[in-house]
Amino acid sequence: MITLGWHERSGIAVDVRKLIVRPNGWSVSAAVRNDTGATFVIERPHRPGQTEFGLLVLDSGDVEAVERAGPGVFATRFDPPLPRVLRPRGEWSGTFSGPGRLTNARFARIELGRFTNYGRQRRGVPRRFRYISDHVLRLR
Repeated sequence: MITLGWHERSGIAVDVRKLIVRPNGWSVSAAVRNDTGATFVIERPHRPGQTEFGLLVLDSGDVEAVERAGPGVFATRFDPPLPRVLRPRGEWSGTFSGPGRLTNARFARIELGRFTNYGRQRRGVPRRFRYISDHVLRLR
């Protein structure tokens, strides 16, 4: 178990409490709160019922590694269940986890999304986005 205590704010507030890496999977304890005036649908395009909550595994800790990275490893379980809609001032707090080994991962960032602005467009709020943590964790 790795205690992280990350706190990030940029329209949505993200708190990452801890990461557990096991031989057969991983889990993240975190919270996300919508501090915008927009309502967001949480989804994974073309994969009904799935999201992009997970880990973005990287070969380097620099920000350019995010651009080089392929798709992350996504969560398959949420406790409690993740809401499909995150309204203004709405929040979710719990654990998300997924199977698999992080064999080639040297660094990781937390990835949340995809968020789609639902309804009336708000100034300064993108129509669609995924959130990738500013913090990066060295795994090896």
